[in-house]
Amino acid sequence: MSAFDNKFAHRKMIRHSSVNLLEELDVRNSDLIDVLYQENVLNPQEKESISCKRTTKEQIQELVNVLQRKTIDCYHKFLDALDRTEQHHIREMLCGSANRDQGRGN
Repeated sequence: MSAFDNKFAHRKMIRHSSVNLLEELDVRNSDLIDVLYQENVLNPQEKESISCKRTTKEQIQELVNVLQRKTIDCYHKFLDALDRTEQHHIREMLCGSANRDQGRGN
């Protein structure tokens, strides 16, 4: 995998896991959005854009869209935020997806 591919591999992981994220990610009953804002993953406009969505699925979809445009450093902060908000299973799913993709050479 080239350095360029590695730099953007997180976008592929998020995209490949988006269905599971929509089903399992907790943005309403956790502090995930606040933690991401506090860690400068989300700016005020992105936080508001996510928070103003009417349904949980819409909020998660907006978060996924935002995360796909972020750097690998922001992605790692997102993974840490999952741990901080007790969503370890989501982190494991995303990291497991990355390991499977690397094993296939994707």
